[in-house]
Amino acid sequence: MTSADSVPVLEIRTIETVEETEVGGKVVEAWVANEVARCGDCQSGQVLAATAQLPEIQSSGDDHTGVMAPGQG
Repeated sequence: MTSADSVPVLEIRTIETVEETEVGGKVVEAWVANEVARCGDCQSGQVLAATAQLPEIQSSGDDHTGVMAPGQG
């Protein structure tokens, strides 16, 4: 078992706090505005994954238009 105090301090983001970040707020806003199909259980993971990946994609300098939402770029 790994104790919490044995791992590096990392930022932990939950679905309840994702909108506190600029990117997270925009992801949730777009999610609602585009009426993304909602199955329930996977929504939190998808929003959190998009929020985590978008800054990495944007900072890479590559053209990833439409990666997160094909056909929207």
